[in-house]
Amino acid sequence: MTPNEEILIEALMRHCFSCPMKDDANIDFEKECVGYRSPGCKECIQKHMEDLR
Repeated sequence: MTPNEEILIEALMRHCFSCPMKDDANIDFEKECVGYRSPGCKECIQKHMEDLR
């Protein structure tokens, strides 16, 4: 993870109240989602960083 990605993910965890990924993101929410702010959430956001753009 780059320093900028780490800063972005930490800011998302602190300031968002739900998953920042859009419903049309390339994520299978039924199978991949661990729950917002749960263990593994940051890794999922990092894995799908392109979907935030």
